[in-house]
Amino acid sequence: EKRLPMNLSVRTAIILGTLVCAAACSRNDIEAINLANEGDQSVKVDPDSAISKYEQATKLDPSNDAIFFKLALAYEKKEAWDKVASTMATALRIKPKNATYWFKRGKALRMQAEKGPTSWDEAKEPLQSCIKNDPNYDDCYYHLGEVMLQTDDEQSALENWTKAIQHNPQELVFYGPLAELYINLGYFDQAIAVTKEGLSFAKPTSTGLMSLYVLQGAAYQSKGDLASAA
Repeated sequence: EKRLPMNLSVRTAIILGTLVCAAACSRNDIEAINLANEGDQSVKVDPDSAISKYEQATKLDPSNDAIFFKLALAYEKKEAWDKVASTMATALRIKPKNATYWFKRGKALRMQAEKGPTSWDEAKEPLQSCIKNDPNYDDCYYHLGEVMLQTDDEQSALENWTKAIQHNPQELVFYGPLAELYINLGYFDQAIAVTKEGLSFAKPTSTGLMSLYVLQGAAYQSKGDLASAA
């Protein structure tokens, strides 16, 4: 009988503590969303200010993967690729099957590899995980193609660039690297076919239009030179 009030008081304290924690956590979540919304308003004109807001928001609610994604996009505007990669790694611990998060991490590591501090091999796994979680993700095939080329796997580069085109044939920038690799390998007919297909989707303002014309001319020239030599 003497223990009953004690047990009740302990139970009451636990319940009250839980309610207080829940209320505080709820306030943090709301404040995190408000800060993220403020970041959204400034990210286009003042990415530094947006980054500050997003960083504060992630501290208030470290379980909100969407805020980490917004933070990574803001870092991407500043080409802070190391921070993009680390931020997406955090988001992936929350949602490990999100293909876009894998893509952003893989792209960031690829961009770092171009500048030297990161090896090309590091970009493989996240881009492959992107494709595993979304086999239709054309950008992942495109970036993985470049990674494979840089790691001396030309056949895989051809395959991935071909798949990028298959999944999004209207994206003109996908055609150039594939055509160029075919030319370098001496497959001039394939290079010509790729450029023709790409140009069939081209518009006067399309990015990569001029480079496709140049590559097509190079393929015809190389094919002609080979025929003359024979």
